[in-house]
Amino acid sequence: MLVAWMSDNNTKTWSEGLRFIQSKKTRALHSGIKTSPYEAMFQTAQRIGLGDSPLTEDMCSSIETEEELEQLLNAGMNNGRDKEETNQQDRKDENENQTNDTSEKNSREERQESLLCDL
Repeated sequence: MLVAWMSDNNTKTWSEGLRFIQSKKTRALHSGIKTSPYEAMFQTAQRIGLGDSPLTEDMCSSIETEEELEQLLNAGMNNGRDKEETNQQDRKDENENQTNDTSEKNSREERQESLLCDL
């Protein structure tokens, strides 16, 4: 694959093509696991290019410079971080609630066992 990429791109520098080949290989469906290696590892499809970015078509059409693109992407990543922090807190709260529920259940079961033993 790498040789073909080098030929297609008319280059002798194989290291330039590594990330493209790696991306292509990890995107391909693996017959053994019935998914791509990327999806198996990260539980999400590999995102490539602006079409997979969080930017809308209107945002993409208004971008004129690389700096504008970076600003929009950074703003989107900050929003994503805020959402992820909220999700992490929700998961933490849920885990604490499950732990409390388990503790209460164990306490009830212990009380029931002690009552049965007293009979």
